[in-house]
This record gives sequence, C-alpha cells and structure tokens, in this order.
Amino acid sequence: MTETKELLRLLFHREDVVSQIRDGPIDIRSLTEAVDVSRPTVHRSLKSLQLMR
Repeated sequence: MTETKELLRLLFHREDVVSQIRDGPIDIRSLTEAVDVSRPTVHRSLKSLQLMR
C-alpha cells in the first residue's frame, strides 16, 4: 500500500477511534472490534492522536 493510501486510511479510522473513546476509557480489544480495523491500526491512530495533544 502506498504511503498516501495508508495515511488516508489512518485518518479515516482516526475519526472512528475518536468517536469511540469520546465517552470514556475503552480497552484496545473492544476498540479494535468497534472500528473494525487491525490492532496495529488502532495503535497508530492512538499514537498519532497522542502526538497532537
């Protein structure tokens, strides 16, 4: 997958991740299932959100 496609995919999933964590803590397994992406994608999304703080 090209870097651009990976970045776009990550941005798309980041919105899903934010909507899931907005109401409070959620474990990684539940978050992965809720947004229907791989665990590494969830970790990348969380890491990028953490860097934006």
